[in-house]
Order: sequence, then C-alpha cells, then structure tokens
Amino acid sequence: MPTTIIKVYHNTYRKWAKGVRVRLSFDASQGGFSRDAYTDENGTAIIEHSSSGMATVYIDGKEKGRMRTPGTGQFSVN
Repeated sequence: MPTTIIKVYHNTYRKWAKGVRVRLSFDASQGGFSRDAYTDENGTAIIEHSSSGMATVYIDGKEKGRMRTPGTGQFSVN
C-alpha cells in the first residue's frame, strides 16, 4: 500500500506540531480522501492510501497545499 509522510511545523510555537489531523484528497481521476492521520511528537503523520498521484493536503481541515503521492512533504500551521 502506498505511504505518504507529512511533517507539520507550528510557526507560532516554533516547534513540530503534535496531535494535528492530516488528510489527503486525491484528484478526481483517482478520487476520494485518505483516512485521517495524526502527527506524533515529532510532527510526523504517516498516511497509508490506495490512490497515487497529485493530492491536496488538509491540516486540521484547512487546505495547506498540494503534493505528489506517495512521497514526503512538509507543511506549517500558524
């Protein structure tokens, strides 16, 4: 199963964000959302998914960017 790793940094507190909900939304051709994943104490969320290709990254329900999956990405929250 493809796996994507998302690292989340909290800009306000200047540290990795723990307990943040991360979700991927795959383009229409692949369709659908991944299951929710939550960041660990190092700001890392590991998301297993069945689709591949371009996906939109949502952090705590807010769109934060796009990336190619499977892969690794880094995003920030305020």
